[in-house]
Amino acid sequence: MFRWWLPAAKVEDRVLIKQLEAIADAGFKGVEICIHMGDTHYTREQMRTHGWGTQRWNEVYKRILTTANDLGLQVDTTISPAWPAAVPTIVPTDNAASKELLAGTTAAFRGTFSGVLPDFELSKDSLMPPPPGAPQNEESGEQAGPNNMYQSKQAKAENPPVLVAVTAARIVGSANIVKPILMAWGDMPHNVTTKQREALLIDPESVQVITNFHRDATGQYSLNWQAPDEGEWKIFTFWMRGSEQQNKEGVVTYEPNYVVDHLSVDGADALISFWEKTLLDDKTRQLLRLNGGAIFEDSLELDYRGLVWTAGFLETFNTQRGYDLTPYLPLLIGSRVNGLSNDSLNQYEFADSTGNYSNTGDRIRTDFKETLTHLYIENHIKPLQTWASGIGQSYRVQAYGLGVDIVKAAAVAAGPDGESLGFGPSNQGDDRFRMVAGGAHIGGHSVVADEVGAIANEGYRLTWLEMLKWINKNMAAGANQMVFHGMGYPDSNQARWPGVSPFGFGLAGYWGPRNPDWQHIDQLAKYLSRAQGAMQSGVAKIDLAILNLQYGTSAPVVIDKTLTHAGYSYDILTPGAITELGMQVTDGRLLAEGPAYKALIVYKQATMSLETIERLTQLADAKLPIIFVGQLPAGTPFFNNYPHNDDLLKSALKKLLAYESVSHVNDMKKLFEQLKVSQISPNLLLEEPLPVVVASRQNGSAQFHFIHYTGENKAKGNLIFKEPGIAYEMDLWTGVITALEKDKQQRISIYFEPEQARLLFTIPEALPEVMVTRQTGKLSKQLVLSDWSLVVQRWQENRNTPQPSDTVISTIRVGNTSLVPWLNIPQLGEQVSGVGLYETNFTLGKSDLDYLPVLMLNAINDSSSLRIKVNGQPADLNYDTLEASLAGLVHQGENTLQIEVSSPLGNQLLASGDIKAPPWDPGFELKPERYGLDGPVTIRLFNR
Repeated sequence: MFRWWLPAAKVEDRVLIKQLEAIADAGFKGVEICIHMGDTHYTREQMRTHGWGTQRWNEVYKRILTTANDLGLQVDTTISPAWPAAVPTIVPTDNAASKELLAGTTAAFRGTFSGVLPDFELSKDSLMPPPPGAPQNEESGEQAGPNNMYQSKQAKAENPPVLVAVTAARIVGSANIVKPILMAWGDMPHNVTTKQREALLIDPESVQVITNFHRDATGQYSLNWQAPDEGEWKIFTFWMRGSEQQNKEGVVTYEPNYVVDHLSVDGADALISFWEKTLLDDKTRQLLRLNGGAIFEDSLELDYRGLVWTAGFLETFNTQRGYDLTPYLPLLIGSRVNGLSNDSLNQYEFADSTGNYSNTGDRIRTDFKETLTHLYIENHIKPLQTWASGIGQSYRVQAYGLGVDIVKAAAVAAGPDGESLGFGPSNQGDDRFRMVAGGAHIGGHSVVADEVGAIANEGYRLTWLEMLKWINKNMAAGANQMVFHGMGYPDSNQARWPGVSPFGFGLAGYWGPRNPDWQHIDQLAKYLSRAQGAMQSGVAKIDLAILNLQYGTSAPVVIDKTLTHAGYSYDILTPGAITELGMQVTDGRLLAEGPAYKALIVYKQATMSLETIERLTQLADAKLPIIFVGQLPAGTPFFNNYPHNDDLLKSALKKLLAYESVSHVNDMKKLFEQLKVSQISPNLLLEEPLPVVVASRQNGSAQFHFIHYTGENKAKGNLIFKEPGIAYEMDLWTGVITALEKDKQQRISIYFEPEQARLLFTIPEALPEVMVTRQTGKLSKQLVLSDWSLVVQRWQENRNTPQPSDTVISTIRVGNTSLVPWLNIPQLGEQVSGVGLYETNFTLGKSDLDYLPVLMLNAINDSSSLRIKVNGQPADLNYDTLEASLAGLVHQGENTLQIEVSSPLGNQLLASGDIKAPPWDPGFELKPERYGLDGPVTIRLFNR
């Protein structure tokens, strides 16, 4: 699928239809509509008639659905323009609008405080940290992320703060608090760094709620309060107000489009009401039901200048956590609940009995996140999912960014999503997908979507093969539905060639017919169809469940790769998820009809709740292997009655460790040894360690194994199948199925190209026909092809048309050429992008036809894609090995070989000065890329 960026209703029906037809013709599943005003300059007045929710938009929406239904395309619809979810029918003071809690403090004093209560202060601590060098917000002058929220230049609605609480506490000193913080932003390096902050220490016995303040006729609050002792005290005030956040990425409605409260039923109801009253008529409802797509909600990039809040939060907290949060609110000042990083350093902490720093405040902050999770799931996800189902749609959501338990959220949401940008590279991204996929697997959901392709510094430079590194990596970690980021509407009043690029040229990707490689895009569609078809079938089968208490998506959880390099797969689950969901053990498998976990790994958990250890004891009673790794829990994570509960935990843990099925090891190496001792082997065992990640599915009697090799050099691996049956491999590029020979130990040998993905499967009975590849024969003869001619179709901006997306294609006849990069060919140089057609002839004798002919390419460097024809007939290319079988395509005598090579538009845009180092990475070095074939090209003849 493609995320489809539309500038609201400033579109033409004929262009929309043409884009949908192009997607259908290429063999893709559908689109995900996202109203996005990046790379446009439409005014608020224009949005009165062409904005979201106008009559014109509703006409456009029906046209899209009608055309998609005719073409057999699925349409998913973002619940509101851009992100986060917002509607133009509320103002910040409404209960349905996003709320924040702001704090004010007095200076420290002794004795009596008499005067006006302190006003709130706007904090930056709670905001998502911007990437390095991010642009300045044009209106406030403050640094902001790349997706600045739109701030109206008209007068804003009045937003008076509401006083929620006044508290006091005695300050007993200060301490320099040091914590490891994961600074995460997209696919840039995710570094764990040590940060420190001087926090004021509060005597926990001194905290109290003050109620005897006075409000005068003007609304001003004052207080006369005598401190109970001679110590140094501070008074805190807490105010609730609307956050005033609007949707990001530009103006989309005439009235301001304010973000809804994601913690209240009122917020969900505002979204539902807008759809029901403004967007849905009988015809649209009918079209949606016929289409059967999804309502999609993008990541929770919520901005607060204080603490995320909602009316009634204190009452819900009391009910859920068993105590009043009010006196402890100072401990939350400075908390950042953004889900892509660890907790921030807070301004206030508790002191212990000796006056030194105590981490007890972390318990209260954990209770806070538990309450956030409860409110978000119960008041946002569940109502929206129920409503979406009622209009014939599923509900997809990226439930991260708010600091909630995303595993629990993913278990509830029918369509949990992740992304390549926010989840990041390497095993950080892997473990984040294992969280989302873990929730999906225990919740019984079959699809985990991946917003893939938003790669920094790669605008109009990203190729299929580069994106496949992300696709294969994320699929091996649990994603199985790719949603490409993205495809833009071609034109706007501010777009530049080659068309609307919502994030500028610094961020990939922009797919569609504007790119030369779209001529070959059907090959990628077939690859994904084969991979996703296998990995969405049946149910996921996962070797291990790793238990980890966390909120948001801080990662990686497991740095050591001993398990994955031995073939083990694992999900990451949270204690809340396994405690609340009814998971049963059958024949030593947890959720035997689902992921069928063979063991539960409790990984380096310093704390554990009584509910969790009770659940683990039940699982141990059912003889599920449970292995603790590293430190054992020393206390409970929550605040209420914690000294007593800590003692209960220690007693329960001692009993649990006495079970025969429960063990404790020091590290991952010892865990691997313990798994072998316990005869817990992976679904697909590696005889020797190999840098791979394996994902497995079972569909009836068929077993599928998707193997992503992460090494940079070619390698051979010996794989051992645990299940009986006949083993095959499907070539993801060509669809060719090959029988795999097992030895007596059920072992096969397989070769991996760098960063290659391979799909193996077993079935009880042999397939009727199997194509045999060249691996079954020996090389007999090799032909090195020469005498190449080259014609290049150069793609450039058409400056003779008012449409910024229009491309002019000119022909450059290079003539005879050696196979070197285009930038080394004088007629082309560093500035040419487009499509090159290489042609040569070769001759085969009669005896040559007795062999299996295979075309072998050397390298395509930074080129995007290829199309190969032999005697006018297409030959399927495996892009990993750069091989194409020519069986049935060649004949005795002279044969003609044509290789069509496409490039990205990067070199053309770089030469014209349009591509520059992005503001978030100004030191990034941009160089012309190497397009075209790099020789030699050979035909090899193998014994059949």
